[in-house]
Amino acid sequence: MRAFLLRFTLVVQSCLWLACGSSTSAPDETPLEAEECRQDVEQDVEQDIELRVLESGITEWAEVPLGGAPGVALRIVLPPGSEACVQLDTVKDPAGLPWVTPSSSGMDLGSFCQSCPQRVSVGAGSGFYVLPSNDRPPPRAERLQIRVALRDCETFLPVAPGTAGLPSSLRLQALPLQPPAAGQEGVIRLALAFTPGSVFFDREDANDTLEQAVQIMNQTLRPGRLRIEVTRTRRLSTGLEPLSLTPGNVRELERVLGMLSTCPNGRPASLSREVPVIFAGCLLEEDPVSHRTERPLGRVTHIPGGITPMQGLDGIFLTGAHCDPPGARLDWPATTVARLLTHELGHFLGLYHSVEMDGVQDDLSDTGADNVMFFNPLATAAQGFSPGQFEVIRRHPAVTSE
Repeated sequence: MRAFLLRFTLVVQSCLWLACGSSTSAPDETPLEAEECRQDVEQDVEQDIELRVLESGITEWAEVPLGGAPGVALRIVLPPGSEACVQLDTVKDPAGLPWVTPSSSGMDLGSFCQSCPQRVSVGAGSGFYVLPSNDRPPPRAERLQIRVALRDCETFLPVAPGTAGLPSSLRLQALPLQPPAAGQEGVIRLALAFTPGSVFFDREDANDTLEQAVQIMNQTLRPGRLRIEVTRTRRLSTGLEPLSLTPGNVRELERVLGMLSTCPNGRPASLSREVPVIFAGCLLEEDPVSHRTERPLGRVTHIPGGITPMQGLDGIFLTGAHCDPPGARLDWPATTVARLLTHELGHFLGLYHSVEMDGVQDDLSDTGADNVMFFNPLATAAQGFSPGQFEVIRRHPAVTSE
């Protein structure tokens, strides 16, 4: 039934866009259905706390009740127009047992904290966190004490005290997380979108390749009692080819995600609990510190990705075109699509590279170089996730039950 849903959706849209008198120059965006455009977007939070940002760039303390839950999802939301990045500075239980610790050395001042008991990453403009983030969860706590730090978006260093233009407050939202029932299957719902830079934008046999990729991915996810389900597809003319970003600035990616989640009246659609996947053209990532330009095969906006379209849009992007020379589209086979999307989905659901390019390893006890989360997923023959990785994935709120 799931494979039929994907095929049916893509075939119908192919008729609407390609075979029924339309051309690729015709309007490319299809309106969202009324159900997708309902405006009562559910806010999946139980706590919403406004925190004052002190002159040091660190907030006052917040206390988040867990009610006996073993984990929590945290969302940091900055006021609109804020030019800052965010990181969890400290998370601890009432007895002082640390979950996240302040930066202790230069290795904690990159895109993620390496020495923290639970690894957390810097967010560009907003942040989303699922704790615990490894396979060694701390003892359960009735509540957590939390404070947030602002970071410079170019360097990821702590902001200098008294820096002009910093927000005076931010919001910390929390959702206690209960573990899934034993043996319960988890479903990950994907919303797919295709830009002109991808062959899937106008290729007639795209449905066959994507259907095969979904089947391969579900084989990979089956040992963890997980499966993906494609809920809808959409074609987008973004006017942004290539897509450019820096580690601390993903505004162009957010703009594309905003197109995917916008109703005809301009208000946001309900994408909560869906994972947006954008099949794009060339991706260019420039590091303003090293002045190097990378051409990633895939990218997520944050590790892990969030679950609400209201602010701080998160999603997955896959490269679909060469950057040098520009414009030549990549015709990925289903096996490559499945491997790349599985890797990026792992990031969205909370997984870091099992081994980074510089040799830094993830914070799990059962991974290594021979893993789908290796920094270059096409350079390893590993097909699946480890038990520890499945444990992390299943905590994410985007994994739902039937």
